[in-house]
Amino acid sequence: MLGCDQDMKFGWKIVVGGIIGFVVAAFGSVGGVGGGGIFFPMLTLLIGFDEKSSTAISKCK
Repeated sequence: MLGCDQDMKFGWKIVVGGIIGFVVAAFGSVGGVGGGGIFFPMLTLLIGFDEKSSTAISKCK
């Protein structure tokens, strides 16, 4: 798990997470619905952030 004190390495998980995040943000904006229900699990499960970091990042889109 990535914590606040660990370096993030660029890899396929970051690329896939970025693409999914972009698509979710686009559909969420069009539909008028936030994407927090998608961003949090994506950041936690796919990219590997801890819950505290995932919550903070999913709130600042």
